Amino acid sequence: MLNSYQAELNGSQLIWIDQPPKRVEHRRVLVVIEDAEPLSPNPMPVDAYTAFMRAQGCLGQASRTQIDAELAAMRSEWDDRPLGA
Repeated sequence: MLNSYQAELNGSQLIWIDQPPKRVEHRRVLVVIEDAEPLSPNPMPVDAYTAFMRAQGCLGQASRTQIDAELAAMRSEWDDRPLGA
């Protein structure tokens, strides 16, 4: 089971926000560093047309029929796999 702790890195010093964990020596530790700027609390809504235009071309130049056929082939490969493979 994973436990979650929050801390801030100030220079080379780790400052715990909540209760720090008990000794972490000789244990595996996963560190996630949040590097992105926080999203604005009220992001601008995007209408359906704008979302469609931004997504256009993201699947390459294949037609919808070709994409559907490729997805069906992938599903078939997955369904035909023996259990435990």
